[in-house]
Amino acid sequence: MTGRLRLLTEDQIEEIHSATLEILREPGIAVENPESLRFLSEAGCEGETVRIDEELVDECLKKALRDEEALEGRLKAI
Repeated sequence: MTGRLRLLTEDQIEEIHSATLEILREPGIAVENPESLRFLSEAGCEGETVRIDEELVDECLKKALRDEEALEGRLKAI
């Protein structure tokens, strides 16, 4: 059995996540890269100071977790 090193408690992780969502929502983030702006615009975010809502963050996190699980499965098969 392998363990994972935990440097933060679940409450601390949640606090950081909540603060991050608040910053992404308001005031938002300045994006200067045209390709990133196009990608964010396609996802429903507009302007050079992009405000990203919690739903978009959740959707991206779920996709990233699925991709990570798929990668782990492929690596175990090697």
